[in-house]
Amino acid sequence: MVRREDERFLTGRGAYTGDRLAPGTLHAQFVRAVIAHGRIDRIEADSARARPGVHAVLTAAELDADGIPDLPCDAEPRRDDGGSAIATARPWLARDTVRFVGEPVAMVIAETAAAAADAAEHVRVDYEALAHVVDQDDALAKTAPRLWPGMTDNIAVLHRLGDADATRAGFAAAAQIVRLDLDITRVVAASLEPRIALGCVDADGRLVLRTSTQNPFAVRDRLAADMFGLDPMRLRVVAPDVGGSFGMKGSASREDGLVLWAARRLGRPVLWASSRGEAFLSDEHARDVRARACLALDTEGRFLALQVALRANIGAYLSRRSLGMINNLGGIAGVYRTPAISAEVAGVFTNTAPTAPYRGFGRPEATYVIERLIDAAARETGLDPFALRRRNLIPRTAMPFQTGLTFRYDSGDFAATMARAASLADLDGFAGRRREAERRGRVRGIGIANPIEVAGGPLRRLRKDEAWLRIDGDGRVELRPGLMSVGQGHETGLSRMVAERLGVPVAAVDYRQGDTDLLDSGRGSGGSSALVVGGADVPEEILAHMPLLCEEKDIPYAYVQSKQELGTASGLMVPTGAVAVLDAGKGKP
Repeated sequence: MVRREDERFLTGRGAYTGDRLAPGTLHAQFVRAVIAHGRIDRIEADSARARPGVHAVLTAAELDADGIPDLPCDAEPRRDDGGSAIATARPWLARDTVRFVGEPVAMVIAETAAAAADAAEHVRVDYEALAHVVDQDDALAKTAPRLWPGMTDNIAVLHRLGDADATRAGFAAAAQIVRLDLDITRVVAASLEPRIALGCVDADGRLVLRTSTQNPFAVRDRLAADMFGLDPMRLRVVAPDVGGSFGMKGSASREDGLVLWAARRLGRPVLWASSRGEAFLSDEHARDVRARACLALDTEGRFLALQVALRANIGAYLSRRSLGMINNLGGIAGVYRTPAISAEVAGVFTNTAPTAPYRGFGRPEATYVIERLIDAAARETGLDPFALRRRNLIPRTAMPFQTGLTFRYDSGDFAATMARAASLADLDGFAGRRREAERRGRVRGIGIANPIEVAGGPLRRLRKDEAWLRIDGDGRVELRPGLMSVGQGHETGLSRMVAERLGVPVAAVDYRQGDTDLLDSGRGSGGSSALVVGGADVPEEILAHMPLLCEEKDIPYAYVQSKQELGTASGLMVPTGAVAVLDAGKGKP
């Protein structure tokens, strides 16, 4: 089946935020901190305001004058070690202190992007440089400079999970203990379409934001409540075609709120479009985790206990989006029957850009830790890496299985999966392929991993989704999903699902997404949830409409209120709440 989206994308007919600008749109350029840590002594903007085409140079002083509060911290700064913690509010524009290179200090607004960029060069910011720290190990030193007043250290959060006593007992009984230190580097998402935001006020006085986001409802709710103090219905967020997100575009950014505020203040639309270089400074980063992992084994190579300590560099500000490693830490258990596991994960403040979800939100890190540790154990014990994993797999007969850390697996045949993978990769023939490569002066290796992860989460904070379906008398179907396609092809997948279930051509399905006026709420894209959560809403909507369709077409149907056998010829058990359409004259569903 041909993907529905591809023709418009490949022929340049996509509709991205920057493609449709209203007449009179102004352009914004941000003046960003050039030092990692410092106090702002003075901002001199008069010369910038005098540049041609400049309409305003805005700072924290103007935000304060308009009564715009700082963006509050949306995460609980929990410390299981009893240490001090602080909820770090994030100023829209740095007021008195900058805490990382790239933090926005001033906003220049002009008739053109070139004029705004020129004027930004004329804004002078005088700093008193402060001691800074950018590495999480350095930030934990007793003599390290503190990022936030009143804190005794730079630990933002610290969570302890698992059974520490059972883990110590497992290590005490071990025949061999394997230790491994790991460094998972900081990354920048670098989406194909950099972040962009266009703010305006519509004819009814309502704020409207067009932005490249994967979750327009989250952006709306955050800005309405925490920046403007508005009913969410008084703020509309539209996400047209989006060129990639990967988690980085999953919430309201400073720039999103600032273009809306500026548009309201100046009475004209205001656009900010990030350059690729600016994105490296201003986008939220990801990963940057250091781990120390220890595995206890018996004489047969069976896992007895696992102990892991993780340090995540969360940057200068704490938010809910910093906590991916904590939310998905259970993945460190992997698919193995390790009886005792204990883990500690700390988020550490540094003078770097804040971190956020990116491609798995802590799940790849968890898999990386356990699988690298098993490889180290195989090397130290002399056991085959494949055989060592297979020896410690959770058997299918043990399901449901409670792991030693958080997760409970309801099903799974991990041995069969490994065997299938080994067959497809021709693992038995690898040694021969390696020898042949060596004869040609080449080096050949093979890697083994058993990833497992939460889909549709996060686990402890499940988020619902919804969808809306309308069927017109002419046979056209309008589908409005709460999920958000940002390049994955949901327009094709969900449209096909609807078409097949309703028996209409795919071309008859009109797919509309990314507009907070279309639905009350929506989950957006993230957490591997599109099919698991968002896709599940679509058949529910179809079921809700099925009686109306049947009545319209005079087709017999039955709504099942309790489990019962429906149709003497079918012998089909229909679940509670289902709608069964009967083949006229035969009584068969």
